[in-house]
Amino acid sequence: MREPSRNLAGEGQAVEALELYRTEIAKAPPCSDLDFSDLLRRSRDGDEEAGRVITGSHLGMVLALVESLPELPAGLDLMGAVQEANAGLVEALNTFSGTTAAAFGEHARRAILGWLASVEGVEG
Repeated sequence: MREPSRNLAGEGQAVEALELYRTEIAKAPPCSDLDFSDLLRRSRDGDEEAGRVITGSHLGMVLALVESLPELPAGLDLMGAVQEANAGLVEALNTFSGTTAAAFGEHARRAILGWLASVEGVEG
C-alpha cells in the first residue's frame, strides 16, 4: 500500500491536526447492535444527537479508509480528505435503509468511497 500523497506545506500543523483527530475518535465508543437499533430509530425520528453518536462511532473507519487510498483526491490534503469522507459518512446515515450496525458499516464504507470518488476519481 502506498502512502497517500501529501502537501508538504504546513505538514507540522497537519500532523498535529491528525493526532488530535485520532485522539478524539479514540474516545467514541462502538455501537452494539442493540444500541445501534435504538440510536438509528431515534435518528430517523429526528434526534440529531443519536445520529452524531452513530457517525462518531464510525470515524475510525473514515480515517482508515482515507489512509488506505493509493492517493488523495486532487487538491486535498489528508485532513481535507477526512472532512470529505466525514460528509460521505453523514450521507450514508441519511440514505441507510438497513437495521444493523454491520450493515451500516458496509453501507457507510461504500458511501464514503463513492463520496470521495465524486471529489476525484478515487476507486475503492
